[in-house]
Amino acid sequence: MQDLRLRPYKNLDAQSIADWLKDEYVYHMWKGERFGEFPLTAKMIDDMYSRRNGVCDEADNFYPFVLVDDGALPVI
Repeated sequence: MQDLRLRPYKNLDAQSIADWLKDEYVYHMWKGERFGEFPLTAKMIDDMYSRRNGVCDEADNFYPFVLVDDGALPVI
């Protein structure tokens, strides 16, 4: 039985997320227009999520979560 749940984003998640985005099509489907041009790096993701408040105008209103499967981010 799978244990799927949401948990708050952690810095170490950035590399797993970046690994999902193998081509430009998947990248554009995932990110909208928030990150800029392809390719996206783990450093860029972590900067956006951990230091730039997800580019939200209001402070303390960005709460990134990730879906985990049996405690780990799914491999896509």
